[in-house]
Amino acid sequence: MKKSIYFILTLLLVFSMLLAACGKASETVEEVAEEVEEVVEEVEEVEEVEEVVEEVEEVEEVEEVEEVVEEVVIEIADSFTIMRNGDSWDPKNAYLPLIVEATGINVNYEIVPSADYPEKRNIVMAGGTGLPDVIQVAVTDEQYALYLEDEMLLPLDDYLARHPIVWNEFSEDVWEAIRADDGHIYSIPRVAGIYPQTLNYRMDWLKIMGMEEPTTTDEMVEFLAAVAEQNPGEIEADLLIPFVPNRLESPGALWWVDPFFSAFGVPWNSWTKADNGSIEYFATKPEFKDALIYLQGLMSDGLLDETYLLSAERGLFKYYAGNTSMTTDWPQYIHLRREAIENAYPDAAPQLGYITGLVGPDGFQGGPAVTPDVRGGGMNISLTYECTPAEAEAFFKVLEWQWTDGFQMMRLGVEGKSYDMIDGIATRRGRDAVLEDDPEYDLYMLDRLWMVEPPKVFAFRSDNPGFSNIPPVEMEYVKGILAQAADKAIINYALFTSDPRYQDYMGDVDLLVQEYAATVILDPGFDVDAGFEALQEAMSFAGLEDATDAIN
Repeated sequence: MKKSIYFILTLLLVFSMLLAACGKASETVEEVAEEVEEVVEEVEEVEEVEEVVEEVEEVEEVEEVEEVVEEVVIEIADSFTIMRNGDSWDPKNAYLPLIVEATGINVNYEIVPSADYPEKRNIVMAGGTGLPDVIQVAVTDEQYALYLEDEMLLPLDDYLARHPIVWNEFSEDVWEAIRADDGHIYSIPRVAGIYPQTLNYRMDWLKIMGMEEPTTTDEMVEFLAAVAEQNPGEIEADLLIPFVPNRLESPGALWWVDPFFSAFGVPWNSWTKADNGSIEYFATKPEFKDALIYLQGLMSDGLLDETYLLSAERGLFKYYAGNTSMTTDWPQYIHLRREAIENAYPDAAPQLGYITGLVGPDGFQGGPAVTPDVRGGGMNISLTYECTPAEAEAFFKVLEWQWTDGFQMMRLGVEGKSYDMIDGIATRRGRDAVLEDDPEYDLYMLDRLWMVEPPKVFAFRSDNPGFSNIPPVEMEYVKGILAQAADKAIINYALFTSDPRYQDYMGDVDLLVQEYAATVILDPGFDVDAGFEALQEAMSFAGLEDATDAIN
């Protein structure tokens, strides 16, 4: 302002000088005055601009201060609760205190058996209050859509922006695929790649009997019958089991015999493409009934574990015990299965083989069912609306630690307890050996302690800590098996749809199918054909046609 006054005074001085020096008739006082007035107006405009600039600078300074304050006030809670699934859980395991020590955050785990988890989670969420901070739910789950509709999940966008380690682990396509209709992201995906369900069998027993690897459903019966008759492993007669599925408890156990459903062209719970291009539900096809009759025959002939669909025990553990010739499994864990059998029978020298698909009675080449979806599955993570901002920050802090500084511990455990350094390579001990010497370091607890695994956990490479101790011969063998599985893969078109016709009806339809399947397998006197016709009517009444329209 002072500068402006001085400037105007100067103009007035110039004005007086002009009057004195004016010698021309045309240069009147009024003309000079007008020139001075124009200059004054220009000065006033400059002053206004300067005032605006000063105001903008003041606002920017305030905003910068506010941003600093915002960064300072972000709080991190000292604990949060996660409800997740797990088939075995030791709350006194040695790894949980290490997570607390490294992060300063106490994670309260509520571990629920896998078969019970969806129902338990839904009951807890239906209560509306007292919810866990973190849950597992697939974005393809109908309950996920209901949770979004009821605003029971927390938008994660702001947290993902503050935690680029998590955001950058996935491509933009993955995040866009799980973005909800309202534009927000409510889920962190668990993208495991292809883990094909295969038939894991004792190749050493096959060789002892002088047989070739089964390629058809008929040859598989011959192999299992030969095991029952010849007992190539010299197992106690009352312990020998020709075939035990990975899981025995219904309803999940039905998926764990999928290599047989697949051989009949009806992968379990799948939607496949018909000859006319339409998508059809597997249980509507007569081949579904034929696959169940095949499984019924295995049960009746004593070739299938007699506790199948009746026991809560995990079938894989029976395979670990070295008393069975075959289970269903993922080939990436060949070393863990072999080591478990070696611990049970140190002199056995087991060799394991994997069958990626059988040819069915009609010549159909079975293979692993694959759903072409990048959105993860039932182990995706969401935060509930009762999770406070401080608890959400605590969750992301633990998650980032697991994916970075804590990654090796999450994959291998503790040196000298669950793994050893051999020739410079971190090598996991066999689970049975760990349980015998240091049970609190049970390797299975590591799987339960993940918030959600990053994709790099599943990369089948020798430089991945989880697979680093697989001998080169087995590594190359399994890579070949994975390539075969990819070649034989059957597309399952059971992709998520928000159409209420699908969400409202398929839950009831699935229950009907599970009941029919279990009855056929366990009851050799059941009228399979009449039951199949009744199933079609019941599914129709439950709304299958509307659900099929939604899928198509």
